[in-house]
Parts: sequence; C-alpha cells; structure tokens
Amino acid sequence: MVLAGAMTVGACAEDIEYRPPMCSDREPEVDLPDLPLVDSTENLEIHADEGLLLCAGTIELYETTYRHNNAVLGLEDPHDVRLFYTNSVAEYCPENASACNLRDGTAIAGPGWVFHELGHASNCEWRVSSAPALNEGLATSFEPVAQDHMTDPREFITAESPFDVHYESAAHFVRWLIEERGLEPFRELFLLAPHSGGDGVLEAIEDVYGQDADALFDEYLEAAPYLWVPYRQCTDLEVLEPNGDTWEFNSIFDCSDPATLGPYERQENINWDQLAKTAMYQSFLIEIETPGVYRFERDEPETSIEIERCVDQVSLSKQEAEEQWIDTGLFPTLQGTTDIELPAGTYRVDVRREYTKPHPVWVRISPNPDGN
Repeated sequence: MVLAGAMTVGACAEDIEYRPPMCSDREPEVDLPDLPLVDSTENLEIHADEGLLLCAGTIELYETTYRHNNAVLGLEDPHDVRLFYTNSVAEYCPENASACNLRDGTAIAGPGWVFHELGHASNCEWRVSSAPALNEGLATSFEPVAQDHMTDPREFITAESPFDVHYESAAHFVRWLIEERGLEPFRELFLLAPHSGGDGVLEAIEDVYGQDADALFDEYLEAAPYLWVPYRQCTDLEVLEPNGDTWEFNSIFDCSDPATLGPYERQENINWDQLAKTAMYQSFLIEIETPGVYRFERDEPETSIEIERCVDQVSLSKQEAEEQWIDTGLFPTLQGTTDIELPAGTYRVDVRREYTKPHPVWVRISPNPDGN
C-alpha cells in the first residue's frame, strides 16, 4: 500500500522514519503484454507492438526526454523503465484508462501517451505516485506542448481519482509551484500528500508552504503566467541555413534512421489528428530576420508542415503570448503552397509525411513574391 507521507513507528527503543515506496522498492511486474523487445537505450527497455509506428528518432527522443525529466526533478541516476508500446492496455491498466504506469515504473502506452507515462516514471525515485492532482499534473507538465489551461486549483486539487482531474489545469498549477516556489518544497508536497487525495492534500499544502491553501490558490490565480513554454521546445534541432532569402529542405524519410521520428506526438490529444499516429517527421529550425509573408512549398500536398516559434522564456503573460506565441499547422493549397505572415524570430519546422518505405521529401520556404 502506498503510504500517505513520511511517518514513524516504534521499533524497539527508537523510532524508524518511513517514506512512501519508490519504484525500486517494488518487485518487477510479471503480468505484462507479450511483446517483443525492439530496442534498448541507456534507461529504457522498449517492447513494441510491431503493427504500430515507432521510428528510430522517437526512441532516442523518449530516452532524452526521460533523462531530462529526471534532471528537472533533481534525480541524477534515473530508474530504468520498461516501456510496452501498445494500444492494448485494457488487461493491464485501470478501466477506461488510455495508458498507465505500474508500481515498479513499467509504462504501458501507445502513440500519444508515452510522454505522459514517462512523466509518471520520472518521479519513481521520489515516490510511486502521489495525490491524483499532483501526480497527473506533474506527468502532464512534461508533455511536449504548451500549458495554457489555468483554472482555480480548488476545482481539482482534492480529487480522489485521476478521472476527476483536469490534467492540463493541474499541469499548469504544478509547473507554477515548481518554477515559482522551488523544486524542494514541491518534492516535499509530493511525498506528503495522501495518495487518495481529499482534504489531506490541502493540509499538506499548508504544512509545506506555511500558508493557508486558499491564499496560495489566490496568489496563483493572480500571479501565474498565462502560458508555460514546453520543456526542450527547440533543443537539439539543427538550424537550416538559407541560400539568400530561401530555405530548402531536402531529406530522405526513413523510419530506421535516427533523423526520422514518428508518430507525431507534439499535440495535446493525438486522437484529434488520426493521421499523426502513422506520420513520420523530421524537424529543423529557421531564423527569420525580416518580418513578412512567407511561402511554404512542398513536393506533394500530402506533406504537412507544423511551425512553432521558439521562445527563450520559461513562461509568457497573456499579452506576451498574443505577441510571440505561434504554433500552427500549415494547410496547403491544391498547388501545395501555404502563405503565412511571420514576425522575425527562430521557428521550429516539423515536416510530416505518412509512413511508407524510405523516400525523399522536399520543402522550400521563401518570402512571398506577391508580398501578401
């Protein structure tokens, strides 16, 4: 049973301090999906349903993301995780769950849910899990999307089930606690809050932060930023250099090549974009010095493009987001072009293509010759 927090019990003449169980305290789960081992990284052992798309670049990204999550939590030696990459989770996960993380840290998840479950696995050496709002908020904060759902924490903080938590709102609040109040107090809260949720979470908040919970929530609603920029938003991507005022991207999309990723999981809910589950993609950066209308051309209309403006700040106010935040898909004309007005800045460009055998993909970006 997961304990609510640190406690002491009598043991002979002295008290022994207990802590909530960590994943490494658990015996390895044995009732697991029967899936072949397809790859091993430094910290991940990946078993996959071979009917699902999982490209080499995404396997590397999972590893890099997991290690980054642990670094954010101050953990230098990440717990090794078994990932079972499958959509068939019903036999192993709670009813109606899309994915889950078992008590030994094993993640069972299909396309769109892996980053969330690796988020859960990242707190393994803190505690297996915490109060639902804190547990789901922390995991969601590690997903590769902006967090801009701010609601009153009183609406979810005492939730007794994950199904009663608005994940994105909880993530926004958790990110604020970590960024503004510090990692160590949040860790203490994560350890102290009852696994079952309820009013005990409020008591834990007051114990850790030394103030009335309502006052803390009011401060959050008044002072928190509008948007949290995703972790590692544009990290590790190469800058595509222009030829004059034109950028040309030419590449071979090959799922076995670490430069190619897939599926496309940079969105809140992959079920909103069914093509994302079978999309390969590659990413690069462009640096636009002159604001204006730019034309994106692709080799075929089936090549889709997503752009996101890179932001150096951790967070943005609503006004800053309106001025700076750009995250959009570019829908092509029948000729395969898209014109969009862009301010100066650095942009992440994700080029997507439906999975098939290795094939060339081409994109050109240039100022619109008509200027509109």
